[in-house]
Amino acid sequence: MTGWPIKLRLYLGFVIAAGVAIACYQVWTVKVDLVFLQTWLILAALNLLCELFEIVLIRGHAFTAGISVTIATALIGGPQLATLVILTSTLFAELWLRRKILSISLKRYFAVVTFNVAQLILAISFASSLYVVTSGPPTLSWTFLDFVRALLTFVVYLTVNLLLVSGAVHFAENIKFWPHFWAGFRLQIVQATSLGFLAILIAIVHKLSPFYSVLTLIPLFVVQISLKEHVKLREQAKRAFEKITQIVSARDPYTGVHSEEVAELAVRLARALRLPQEDVERIETAARIHDLGKIAIPDAILLKPGPLTEEEWKIMKTHPVVSAEILQGLEIY
Repeated sequence: MTGWPIKLRLYLGFVIAAGVAIACYQVWTVKVDLVFLQTWLILAALNLLCELFEIVLIRGHAFTAGISVTIATALIGGPQLATLVILTSTLFAELWLRRKILSISLKRYFAVVTFNVAQLILAISFASSLYVVTSGPPTLSWTFLDFVRALLTFVVYLTVNLLLVSGAVHFAENIKFWPHFWAGFRLQIVQATSLGFLAILIAIVHKLSPFYSVLTLIPLFVVQISLKEHVKLREQAKRAFEKITQIVSARDPYTGVHSEEVAELAVRLARALRLPQEDVERIETAARIHDLGKIAIPDAILLKPGPLTEEEWKIMKTHPVVSAEILQGLEIY
């Protein structure tokens, strides 16, 4: 972890130590029988499949349908079962997903993996403990109050998870804490709400038979695939407009160099202001394509070596309007 700010190292160390302590306690107090073992293995397999296909929304915020499985696990078996599922599925998924960090540093690799797992254990332990205190194991006949308690458990888990992750991003990149937290919350809220109800469905279906829980893999992947396609479409639109900007740059090298310089300065300024990553990415994209409208300017004017006439200036000044018209209503960040 050499090179990391001291505040970040202290923060990661605290979260990891707390997560390890709670994990040890939960594992120590667990009571294993055949039904528990069966439930553990099925839910761990479901969670592993979900966690392996994470979607990065913005830097520091990844999303998977595993949220639903984790909450369902807590509703079914409390913090002990949830902790074991995380240790035997999320941990393996994290070891695989963060493998690229190994080429940078072994210490950094294990720090990132252990933090990611520890903060999930802290979040689910806190949320599920509240659920156990205020409710009890789910039955087939849920009352309205049972649903409220379960959804509250989901909201608490999601909130604690985002708080811990935003804290790490804040100390690592000097980004303002609350803007980053709310950015992650906004990006996840629709899909997360769907997964909250799916968590309740998994818990109810599990009461019929633990093996029936496997059937919920289909709606879990539907939610995850829909978000993945949304992110993919957004990225493709962004790359498409950047390609068009490159075409303009090929016509006019000055525009290409200018756009790169504007983007670099805009990002540096945004980070100096400690804006959330979502805004930094939006600003960078806007800077790179701000001269997109020059594609509509004739070569005779765009590449004219001498001064422009008053009429030519009028045409040149239309390029911001053309850019706005091209991009109007499109989500490109």
